[in-house]
Parts: sequence; structure tokens; C-alpha cells
Amino acid sequence: MAQTMPTGDAEGIRAQLREEFPEWSFIISTKNRWWASHTVTSETLGRDALEADSPEELRELLLAKTRRGGAR
Repeated sequence: MAQTMPTGDAEGIRAQLREEFPEWSFIISTKNRWWASHTVTSETLGRDALEADSPEELRELLLAKTRRGGAR
């Protein structure tokens, strides 16, 4: 079952995304675009970053990527 993103401030939403996807870092650009990239370690260096127009879209991209096993 798909969860819904919380409403509220961007920092609260970002904290919730970090809790759900601990291997990822989250950035909100000055143009209000949401980005996710793997936390850089020797094992994750070079992984693709994800970009979305909203936290909901970013979460869907993360779910799709992690379901494929791409976040390991």
C-alpha cells in the first residue's frame, strides 16, 4: 500500500524521507526541485542521482529504484 507524503515544512518532509531512505541524501533547490543522491561511500560512489518536481514524485522514484535493487 502506498504511503502518502506528510504535509508541512520542507525540512520535516526531508527528515521523513531520510528516515525511510537512510542511504540517500536530499536537497531542495532554489527552484523548488527535489533531489536525492546516494550518500557517498566507497560502495556507492558513482551511483545516479534522482531529481523530481515534488517530494511525492521523488519518493515514487526512490521506491521504484529501491524495488529494482538499485539502492544497495
